[in-house]
Amino acid sequence: IKPVSKLPKVKVENATQNIYKSNAQVVSYQLMNSDNSTEIEKVMLVEDKNNQYFDSAFLEGDVVTVALKDAKKVKPGKYTLKFNVYFEGAAYDVKPVTVKTTVVVK
Repeated sequence: IKPVSKLPKVKVENATQNIYKSNAQVVSYQLMNSDNSTEIEKVMLVEDKNNQYFDSAFLEGDVVTVALKDAKKVKPGKYTLKFNVYFEGAAYDVKPVTVKTTVVVK
């Protein structure tokens, strides 16, 4: 018998945000956890070709912030960012929940 650990679903409020290269702007994404009894422990940006242009931070209140690393290097357009969401008390071998957000650089 193999126990199954099921993680709650996570939705992103305001999943598409605009960042303007002309000013050092930070955008925020609110994570909505379907199970209020399970706390989000941390959120990490998934390594891929798009995240080289962005910095992210996980803040209190289940908020993820995204900012441009270097506005001169990023080209205008849509960038999809993936985040792994880890929960407190989850088994070590359980895959994190992945959520996607979109940043439009103008």
